[in-house]
Amino acid sequence: MVDDIFVSRIHARIEYRQGRFVVVDTSTNGTYLLTQGEGSTCLHRDERSLQGQGFIGLGREVDPQSPLVIHFSCEP
Repeated sequence: MVDDIFVSRIHARIEYRQGRFVVVDTSTNGTYLLTQGEGSTCLHRDERSLQGQGFIGLGREVDPQSPLVIHFSCEP
C-alpha cells in the first residue's frame, strides 16, 4: 500500500504473462516508469513490460529518493 493523495485506491497491478512482467495502470493520475538506461515514461490506462531495473512512481514523476517509490528488478 502506498499512502499518497495522488495514488488511486486500485492504482496499478503487476502481472506475469508469458515469461515477462507487465505493469498495468488503472489509475486517475497515471503510473510513471523510470528504467535504467531509458527516460521516464507515463502510463495512463495503459500497460508496459518491465525490463532490467528501475523505479515505479504512482501518480507522480519518479523520484528515486522518495520513500513512496517502488523499486523493480527483472532479470532474465
